[in-house]
Amino acid sequence: MNELHVLLLKAPGGNAEVVHTMVIAAIRGALPNLRWVASYATTGGDVDAIDVVAFQPGEDPQDALKAAQGVPGAEVELLIAQPSLTLMAPGGGAPGGAPGGPPT
Repeated sequence: MNELHVLLLKAPGGNAEVVHTMVIAAIRGALPNLRWVASYATTGGDVDAIDVVAFQPGEDPQDALKAAQGVPGAEVELLIAQPSLTLMAPGGGAPGGAPGGPPT
């Protein structure tokens, strides 16, 4: 599978760092081979943390979601992530792309 997904975490009324740590531990307990691609704490918006993960063959994204949702104080959403066509296109600003910005 090796599909990229984005996990959005909200911790309303709680310590986002502590809740995020608990969510990661719960997911790792359910899917020990899950590969984390990136993890960010965020401020100034509706989401407290964003994780990008790559599911390996045989791993079910729903298992990660269930584990995360089982953490008290955590509100989570799991989305399939697809590469940006704009950034992948020549001139789209991706590393190695042609100069000039996104196609018009």
